Amino acid sequence: MIQIEHEEIDRIALDYFNQIKISCQARISFYQKIFEVLITGNIADLEDYAFNGNSRMACTNRLLVNKVGSLAQFDRVNIGNLQAWVTPNRQTIIDILDYLGHEANLKSIILVSATDAYGLDHQLQQDLGIDALPGGNAHGVWKLLDHILDYALFDKHAYSVASELDINTCPYCNRNYINTVIDKNKNQIIRPTFDHFFPHSRHPFLGISFYNLIPSCYFCNSSLKTATIITPGTHLHPYLFGFGDDCFFRTDISKVCPDLSDRRNFEIKLEMGIHDTNTKYRKVWGNDVDNSEGNCQLFKLQDIYNSHTDIVGELYLKAIRYGEDNADTLYKVFSLLDTNKEEFYRFYFGNYFDEKNFNKRPMAKLTKDILKQVLPDFFTK
Repeated sequence: MIQIEHEEIDRIALDYFNQIKISCQARISFYQKIFEVLITGNIADLEDYAFNGNSRMACTNRLLVNKVGSLAQFDRVNIGNLQAWVTPNRQTIIDILDYLGHEANLKSIILVSATDAYGLDHQLQQDLGIDALPGGNAHGVWKLLDHILDYALFDKHAYSVASELDINTCPYCNRNYINTVIDKNKNQIIRPTFDHFFPHSRHPFLGISFYNLIPSCYFCNSSLKTATIITPGTHLHPYLFGFGDDCFFRTDISKVCPDLSDRRNFEIKLEMGIHDTNTKYRKVWGNDVDNSEGNCQLFKLQDIYNSHTDIVGELYLKAIRYGEDNADTLYKVFSLLDTNKEEFYRFYFGNYFDEKNFNKRPMAKLTKDILKQVLPDFFTK
């Protein structure tokens, strides 16, 4: 796994908050107005409210049995027409709206750090009484909260965020491109999917939190991770860690085929560079009981990477042809060629040398780890 790093990450996150807060605050304010009207009975306050008509009806109908079909039907907003879950949880809902109505609180949720996100969500569920609600009531309150901290709102800003982050490969696998492409006419072509690191189904306050939304490939997000239960102790968060040297690729070389680069000569393995007593070990490797714990197991990295033994074969052949004899010669001419080790590595082996650039091209970590094994002198001289 590759860590997500960007020199201007705080600025990107703040810009995102300043954009998305407008829609969130509009919904919060209108929900507050609905509950005010339930007390005052002044329907005109809803009819004249400065909020898009369809949005007003969408918010209102989440609470009602007999729905509002036009702006002339807001007289249906009354206590007798509320859905069954609303009345017994009215104060809880008002408390949630009051809390989110303060911009500082909304900001603390949307910009919560990757380190604090899990704890903040649990604390808010507890403080606002959501975790104590019975099933049917909890479902209704969660759906309301989901409409306020709505992923569909993030979707409007996804291209902007992805473009600013400028990450070209999936941080979970470093195997697939996740380029963001916007053409010269500002048409949005492709972008990464965004995974909720802590699943939205269990962490309702983190639905649009910047550091909980991980740009990723479709396979890692939708085919492998899905809604797997994640905790800070079971998996690595891409905004906090990469594998680094704590987990690395190795290859077993059998030479069963005469062509040294033949993919059948190679098997790719992942190995740990830290002891199993290290707290990072479980997050990377998991355990023998739950095969969804640890990023290696969750994303099936060893199995999937073994579909790329052809790349290992090519690297092995290049390493042999490069050889120790050529190494000394090349180092002498680096200055004459106006190049250096990193540039030569990128040209000859086709990938990035520095770990901070691994997000720019697929297989960057695999490439370096395998070359460290089969061509160690290149990295020590």
